[in-house]
Amino acid sequence: MQSFQRKIELYAAPIISIKDKDRIAFQSQVRIIDEKLGVLMPETYLPVTDVTKQSQRLFDWTLEETIFAIHNLNRRKVKFDFFSLYMPRKVIDDDNFINKMLTDIESSNIPYNKFALEVYSDLLFDKNSKTFKNIEALREKGFKILLLHYASENFPISKISYMPADILCLDEFLISCITSGDSNEYNNAQSVIDMSKNLGKTIYCKQVDSSQIYESLYDFIDFGCGSYFGNYVKHRYIRLRWFPKI
Repeated sequence: MQSFQRKIELYAAPIISIKDKDRIAFQSQVRIIDEKLGVLMPETYLPVTDVTKQSQRLFDWTLEETIFAIHNLNRRKVKFDFFSLYMPRKVIDDDNFINKMLTDIESSNIPYNKFALEVYSDLLFDKNSKTFKNIEALREKGFKILLLHYASENFPISKISYMPADILCLDEFLISCITSGDSNEYNNAQSVIDMSKNLGKTIYCKQVDSSQIYESLYDFIDFGCGSYFGNYVKHRYIRLRWFPKI
């Protein structure tokens, strides 16, 4: 991974508070630029990098660039609650790496609660695991925990009652139950989301790509992200003002 920094770029898209109709945060996306393969999106490279030490190098660069982006947004007086970044298991389970992350953030003088750590939901099924305990400790320090693939087809819903998560990012399966499912699927999705909200969770969808999806999900989600609200851009191109479509 020589010249690693020159081959990756950090992009960001607006996260919208649905009821307030206002930009509230930023969803990050890291793209890897390969001379032969072109631009690699997360869905392409994560299955490979997540099982190797490359995931730690990628996270280290992402954190460094996120800190830079947050400082830049603060200088430009762009208001936001948090900036998300994906956290792979090889980072979560490495105590030395976690300590380095905490040191880097402390040195930046950015509060922990300005970061939302994106974690795959299946990593938190076992509350006795090291992964679970480390995420729980990070949440206690103030980090927001954003759970990916929430309520997928085989998700054990009862486990959400003890998972250390603040923001639940809906899986495509549950979204399809709402937008195109039959009455039973729709009612099941509604009961899952109602239960989650009763537990104090924030419901999030990052695939709001049309007005039809927005209208279908309006009564279900708290936060939304997707091309309907604004495409991913390099973080330095984030505009001070955001003109809502809703």
